[in-house]
Amino acid sequence: IRDAAAESLRGFPDTEAFLASREMNETSPDVIMKLINGRYFGEDGQKRFENRFLTLFVPLLSNPDEKVRDDALNFVANNHGSAPMYHIPFGMDVYDRVIASTKAKSAKERWAATCALKQVRRLDPDRSRETFLHLVNDPDEDVRTWIADGLADQLDRDDVKQAIATLVQDKSPTVRYFTIVAAGPPKYIPELEALSK
Repeated sequence: IRDAAAESLRGFPDTEAFLASREMNETSPDVIMKLINGRYFGEDGQKRFENRFLTLFVPLLSNPDEKVRDDALNFVANNHGSAPMYHIPFGMDVYDRVIASTKAKSAKERWAATCALKQVRRLDPDRSRETFLHLVNDPDEDVRTWIADGLADQLDRDDVKQAIATLVQDKSPTVRYFTIVAAGPPKYIPELEALSK
């Protein structure tokens, strides 16, 4: 509703100051993007837009409200699927907070962080790999489901091979299936046959 209201207000005169005043209080990444969209022009407009967005966005990843953190993590996980002009170049400040959330007490937050880490893992491939390897033993199957996908660019390493072997034998059929998909289905025909029964 806030997103739709901000979009409607943008079409009326003399609302710019009000919309700008909402920026610091907004907790939805999508609404923040709506509030600042169209305010930065010129040769460096895109860069200024990205900088302003990140200034407002990064604190959301440490917000006391778990729902706000989850929404922010989901934004990181899904930003690559948005229109190119809205792709945000996440840096180490975002990466460090994503890593911190992989250790959260909440399984939902760890899941969101795992999905986000898949998208920013290239900022520190070694640390990302170590984090994914640690999550192989996570008690939540939703978290374990996406680990192989996060390791898919390092499948030739022995420690990753061991993690994949563990996940292919996971008690959860969902974890087993998505691990096989990420690791290469032709290598796991018997396992896929077992899952199809």
